[in-house]
Amino acid sequence: MSSLSEILLELACTLIQPEKQKQLKTHAENAVSSAIAFAQLIAGQRTVYQVCVPPVMGLVKDADASELTNVDEEFSEDVDERSGPVWYVGYPGLIKWGDSVGQRMTEGVVLMNPFVVLKE
Repeated sequence: MSSLSEILLELACTLIQPEKQKQLKTHAENAVSSAIAFAQLIAGQRTVYQVCVPPVMGLVKDADASELTNVDEEFSEDVDERSGPVWYVGYPGLIKWGDSVGQRMTEGVVLMNPFVVLKE
């Protein structure tokens, strides 16, 4: 793991001030450790996770649509679902296919709907 951190640090040395290099190394090590832990968690699962990014071109969200949301639960500016043309996708959705033993792989469960920002 330290070799990846060293490579990242070496690549960024010309762009980052020396006093920030130690902080970069710490952040890189934390990111790599988190990615490895997440990969180990997912590797033990028999389900398949799919990231769902809806196409934005010509997409119009209906206020009653259950497959998209314009309400961000963490930073809620909008309190109600609205309808209108989609400006961009804020973050993608997440779908889980199958169960923990690898059965019912054709059954999807939406864990998180894509968050879209609407044009005013």
